[in-house]
Amino acid sequence: MRSEDMKQALEDTALLWLLLLVIAFIHGAEAVGLELPLIERTILWRLQQDPGISAGIAAFIVGILLVLRPGGGEHRARRARYVLVVLGAVGLVSLLGFDVALGNTFLLTAVHLYRRYARKKREGETPAPAAALSVGPKVSLLTILIPVCAALLATLITSKIQSGYFLPPAPEKRFLRARHFTSATPVLSEPAGQAPRTLTVHPRLTREQVRQSYWKEGGGWSVGKVLYDLERRGKLEGLPVTDERRLQALLEPALATGLLVTPEGRSAVEHGLWGIVAEAEGREGARRLFLSLGAGEPTGAFSPYYHFLFEEPAEGGPLRLLEAQHYFPSSSGYEGIEPPGLFIIYLLLFLLLSLLVSFWWVSRKRAT
Repeated sequence: MRSEDMKQALEDTALLWLLLLVIAFIHGAEAVGLELPLIERTILWRLQQDPGISAGIAAFIVGILLVLRPGGGEHRARRARYVLVVLGAVGLVSLLGFDVALGNTFLLTAVHLYRRYARKKREGETPAPAAALSVGPKVSLLTILIPVCAALLATLITSKIQSGYFLPPAPEKRFLRARHFTSATPVLSEPAGQAPRTLTVHPRLTREQVRQSYWKEGGGWSVGKVLYDLERRGKLEGLPVTDERRLQALLEPALATGLLVTPEGRSAVEHGLWGIVAEAEGREGARRLFLSLGAGEPTGAFSPYYHFLFEEPAEGGPLRLLEAQHYFPSSSGYEGIEPPGLFIIYLLLFLLLSLLVSFWWVSRKRAT
């Protein structure tokens, strides 16, 4: 493969590379707490809110890059014509039913491929440089497959180091998949400033105060992130206060998990707790209760917080713990990146490194 082949491949997929870079930037910005208000109404906000969709789009783009890999002459031109049909279909579906920005990116790439390959074929021109068929150094599929595998391995290792899990539980994300939310309330443990005996409605904090403090300050206010997410989805306004009896029933099973400890392993409840309780209807009428807790008083400094997701059967009965997880963020914000976001960032870094190595290898072979 010649350097001209690599250049042609990059020109064909420039918009897709840009989209991959943007996805990585979005998740990196979220990890360090950077607010990006200009993207609130675009696909970028949706990608930020759902890392699973981001990872799916990144995987689709990597598949396209594999198909449009450099070299191959007429065979690559044929593959490009198939790809433009797929991109056109996916872009049209996204344009009509998901998001204009993502749809236009795929459609513009499809139009570019059509002009470069399909139209020339119809007009009887050579759709790809004949030099692409010449004998020369080749770069195999490993140019892309190795970065994908390396990104996956790095993501699993990082997740294990951060949380103790290869795929850590995500109680908040699971709670937010509910379609109908029924209440949300700031809570405080009693007696105040002492080891907790029960939870009650916070006497000083409102939902709006917690949401605004998380948006402006972050840090320990991350306990209230669920309110921010509900508001962004248009689900927060008008929600009633959670029933006191349900609040009182949550503390004991949360303490029983043994999760409420500091990074050093000491108890985190000696000076009281505060947090958020949100309620939603789950499958088959079951009620889900999400509990987010922080130790002591709310603060803008980085401090541990704890998430619990409980389910109450529709027919009644004791609460069942579905998921629980602790978070020990640092001032770097690195611990805040979820596995799909980590994968995208690692993938972009390893792909760029792989391309640089490929350019160097091709140039070296040509020189000899």
